[in-house]
Amino acid sequence: MEAIMQHPFRFCGKIGAAVAILAVAVVVIWFNNQKSQGPKIAKEVAVLTDSVNVLTTKINSVEARIPALADSLAYWLVATPSKKTAAIAARIKRELETLEAERQSLPRRRAELDSLIMRRKNSFAYKIR
Repeated sequence: MEAIMQHPFRFCGKIGAAVAILAVAVVVIWFNNQKSQGPKIAKEVAVLTDSVNVLTTKINSVEARIPALADSLAYWLVATPSKKTAAIAARIKRELETLEAERQSLPRRRAELDSLIMRRKNSFAYKIR
């Protein structure tokens, strides 16, 4: 303590040097982090693009199944009116309604994913500039 009182500027110089080194380290870490964002965002965009492709496949699958289920429902309703037939028809009708609801929600989810992809790409392009 006595040494500090005799030479206060020497002590302040050491603190200032430590703060300067710490500031340089923070700037270097921040800069490296910004450079590493590129591959991370590109990977995220690739994952989102894969999700869009999966949704597109699902949309096509759902739309292909709906006519077959509708034909099946019509057949079971007309074929033989019994409790078993009514149960089968009700199950097919529920599945049809579920598929229809899913079909209607898929384009909205795809649009959300497309929007997210564009935001990520724009964010990445902005960071590169």
